[in-house]
Amino acid sequence: MIPNLFSNIFIYDEKLLNHTECDSIIELANSIGLTQSTVTSNDGYTNKVLSSHRTNYNLNLPYGKYDIIDDVYRHIAKIISLPVENIEMEINRYSDGQYFMAHYDYLTSEWIVDTGGQRLYSCVVYLNDDFEGGETHFANLGKTIKPIKGNAVLWKNCLYDSDQLDLTSLHESLPIISGTKWALIVWVRENAFKSKHYETSSNHQLK
Repeated sequence: MIPNLFSNIFIYDEKLLNHTECDSIIELANSIGLTQSTVTSNDGYTNKVLSSHRTNYNLNLPYGKYDIIDDVYRHIAKIISLPVENIEMEINRYSDGQYFMAHYDYLTSEWIVDTGGQRLYSCVVYLNDDFEGGETHFANLGKTIKPIKGNAVLWKNCLYDSDQLDLTSLHESLPIISGTKWALIVWVRENAFKSKHYETSSNHQLK
């Protein structure tokens, strides 16, 4: 699979997943249930908090529980040439004007200690496209990606051969105008991923 490339963003337009796989993943998520999404706090601790910065719903999808999800883990690992253990993954659902405002997936020092290191790569796999709005927008590049079912967008969060933030990785999920958007969100760490955060409904200033 050969990506189209601009800046640090790779567009996989040869269908990372087929339509049947996309539909099956959505069906799986619906059977499990999703909860309101949270964001990393800016209080110096590893908190995950509710915020108006992000209004969608999500579900964590660990490796080793669902065969169809494990296939995606292995596919992404092959593309990146890093082990599946380095990957963290969730499914996101957006509807009725929901969005995720502009943000970086790059993590602060508090968040990389004992969790697998920095998020070197991020990837969005679009599971449907029968909705309006919901594009992935890279503000610092002036680029907007229209979701296509089965396609994926992959980008680097760090500058080449360094652990420094790449400012062009600033991105957002634009508000849904009509319908419901489903997408897999994938982050690839430097080392094996281990979650250590806890959830709180407190409002904290965002980074």
